[in-house]
Order: sequence, then C-alpha cells, then structure tokens
Amino acid sequence: MPLKSLVRASKSIRVALLMAGVAGLTVAVMIWQTVERESRSGEEDLGRRANILAHRLAPSVGEALKSEDSSVQPALGSRLEGHSRLLGFAVFRPDGRMIAFGKNLTDFSEAMRGTVAKALAGQERPVAIVRTEDSYIHVMAYRILDESGQTRGALVVLHDASYLEERATRGLLRGLFWVFLVVL
Repeated sequence: MPLKSLVRASKSIRVALLMAGVAGLTVAVMIWQTVERESRSGEEDLGRRANILAHRLAPSVGEALKSEDSSVQPALGSRLEGHSRLLGFAVFRPDGRMIAFGKNLTDFSEAMRGTVAKALAGQERPVAIVRTEDSYIHVMAYRILDESGQTRGALVVLHDASYLEERATRGLLRGLFWVFLVVL
C-alpha cells in the first residue's frame, strides 16, 4: 500500500494497522525475552551438572595428581570419558599441562585453555561457553587443592552446548510465526 493511499485510508484502517503493529512488536519482545531466559536457564543447568560431576570426581583426581604424569591417565581410566551431552573430563597440572583426558578431548584443548588458566590463577570454578568450528562447548574448570590449600591441578568438565543454540533458533522461528499471525 503506497504511502499516499495509507494517508487517505479511513481512520479505522489506520487504527487497525497501528494496533497490529503494536501487538506484533509486543509479541516479538515477549518471545525474545522468553528465548533469552530459556538460554540462560540451559547454561545454568549445564553449570550445575558440571559442578556436580566435578565435585564427585575431584577426590579421585586429587589422589591421581599425587603420582607421576604418566600414571594419572591409567589411574582415572574410563571415568574421564563422557556420555550424551557430557563430552568428558580433562586433568591439568598447575603449570597448565594437560596430563589426562577422555576420548576425543584433544580436539578441544584450545577451548579449555582460558578457563583452565583462570582456575589455576585462583578463580572459583570458572565457566565459559566456547564456540568451536562446528559447535558450542560448555567448559567448567574445578581447581584441585591439596591438604595445605595449594593448587595441585584442575579438573575440566566439557559439555556439548550446541543444543542450546538449536533450541533458541526453534523458539525464535516459532515466535516469528506467532508474530506473523498476530499482525495478520
């Protein structure tokens, strides 16, 4: 509808278009907020899972870190491997060397570096969502301390977080459909 025709349109049509625009914008904002809230909730859920898993495995890792680097991987064995969305665990020495890891986690060694450095520097359980070539990875580092409070190393928990992006995209598409219906 050209602008001149819209200006000449009846008052009821102009009011209806204004109401449709306001309603569409309101629905779009509400959907955006819902998708953002769901994404934050998903990230917080991954953080809680990672924290629980790291807390459970920390005593075993603390004991394994007392031995030589070459015996840490065999001592922890299959406990470093993941399942479903859990990609697995990795163990680092205080100098930042990765000494034990689950299957296929060497591909994510660069994604872990920043979070591990923060944990080894003293930050309490740093978390990051890292974008890799083909997915999002949730990385949480858990600092392992000895009896005297000195840092013995770090345990890193990795989850595949790409499903959060997919869920947000589906929510936005569903929202756009509803905005279209409301405006129509």
